[in-house]
Amino acid sequence: MTDKPMKTKIRLFALMAAVVAFAACNKNDDVRPTPTGVPEVQNERTIVYAVGHNEGRTTLKTDSEWDAMLDRMCTMAAEGNTVTFYNMGARANAKGVTKEEVRFTTGDRQEMKEWMKEREKEGMTVSISYDDKTGQWSGVAHASAAIRQDLVDCYAGYITCVEMPATGDPMMDGALVPALVTADSAVMILKKDGYIMMCGGQIDDDGMEIALCGTLTICQDMAGNDYLVLDISETRPEFIVGSWRMDDGAVYTLADDGNATLTQADGTTQSATWSIGDEGTLCCELLPGGGCWMIHWISATMMIISNGPQQIVFERV
Repeated sequence: MTDKPMKTKIRLFALMAAVVAFAACNKNDDVRPTPTGVPEVQNERTIVYAVGHNEGRTTLKTDSEWDAMLDRMCTMAAEGNTVTFYNMGARANAKGVTKEEVRFTTGDRQEMKEWMKEREKEGMTVSISYDDKTGQWSGVAHASAAIRQDLVDCYAGYITCVEMPATGDPMMDGALVPALVTADSAVMILKKDGYIMMCGGQIDDDGMEIALCGTLTICQDMAGNDYLVLDISETRPEFIVGSWRMDDGAVYTLADDGNATLTQADGTTQSATWSIGDEGTLCCELLPGGGCWMIHWISATMMIISNGPQQIVFERV
């Protein structure tokens, strides 16, 4: 397993909730700029976003409208919200985007907006926040799905390196591994995509307060002592189980036993199976064209998947 700096491994999950209009965050503000009388070049984009407990999507026609929305997002962050977004079109057309997490910190609002624009062009999912004590904007961008935080258990603390307990694995026993240490001194060793993570080089987040979400498991070492492992892998079957409606009225029902049913608007049904594939993809032969689809966004109300340029937006039934 190749060592990598922790900053490419740890993900901060955005807070998301029920779908509401973006303008409902502040009814007196309009994200669209006042017309100047000069026709502007059209550059349409559909933005999926979450601001605090508000979630939805909107289609913007011009770069000015996009700039105004970015500015509003920065204002929302300054008001204490975590803001998450991505461009559906840019994600579908993105090529050669890094799969590693990208971070950015600045005290300049305009620099923050420019960084957000660049990550949006790359088709990445972006989360930003603001620390009013330091006056610093912080951004985290990644290529995989944005998942609603309250779908998993979350724990606050700080990241540090600890020795891996003896489990009988000669490559891991005694190795330095990252762990989340909570306020009550609980030590949670971090696991992602089926592997215990490892420390490599200096941890930029060492000592910084952070919240991580995932599945907590109590394990035992060779001496019978308990230790905690927090699995922060993102896409888990329980996130996807349920019924999902497409715009045309078709409903996909994905059961926890791996069975899938497609009910068309006319009442006809088809059956197959579904699973979570490599890199957290949704695999089901009932999807258009079958195969495995990348999950870009999943919450209590919405799921967006893509297969090449084709994208599907589901509403949870």
